[in-house]
Amino acid sequence: MPWPARALAKLPIPDLVGRAAPRVAIKSIGWGKDAAVLARTMPHSRTIFILRHPCGQVDSVMRGNRHRRFDLGTPGTDMPFDEVAAVRFAAEHGIGAAGFQALPAAAKYAWSWRAFNEPAYAALSAQSNVHIVLYEALCAQPDTLVRQIMMFTGLSWTQQTKNFVASSSGHQGKAGYYAIVRDAAAAATQWRTTMPAADQDAVRSVVAGSPLARFWPDLMNPT
Repeated sequence: MPWPARALAKLPIPDLVGRAAPRVAIKSIGWGKDAAVLARTMPHSRTIFILRHPCGQVDSVMRGNRHRRFDLGTPGTDMPFDEVAAVRFAAEHGIGAAGFQALPAAAKYAWSWRAFNEPAYAALSAQSNVHIVLYEALCAQPDTLVRQIMMFTGLSWTQQTKNFVASSSGHQGKAGYYAIVRDAAAAATQWRTTMPAADQDAVRSVVAGSPLARFWPDLMNPT
């Protein structure tokens, strides 16, 4: 900018609108225990942690990996997650490295689900400024639960927000892998018909021993 504009930029200009201070929002699919550090050190922040049924998440990630939607988490492996962390976590629960590599792919993904979600839940659930919600419940009752989330975060519920939640969660028709508009209720349960039974059983056999299995009754009694 020319010098007159630079000089003018130094002058204080009153805020005639009086808008509220901006909010910073961070969305992450891989920020687990570290999110608890933020919640603890920034008590005025608000964290929403979404837990998804392991079969639903594994089915989604396996499908995305087949379609090359992800970068591989570890060089030399075909898994799009931190395989080292999954192997280490499985070893802590009696599954050695060789045993882990002998597992079907769905079971490996399930161990990755446990390795991420169990420590994250343990760290986050102890924080009063963290709200934990089940993905399936959010998809089934988007209006009700999003209202609760907005209230928890101190954000206002406007007609524009209500309209967006309704249109984005009730979309009919084809939706892309990363689309933000979809039939939410169908998306939450489609794994029950699209995921092979053997893969479902592999996931359940791993997650049945997880303390988080209590959130989904079908995981408590695996076949």
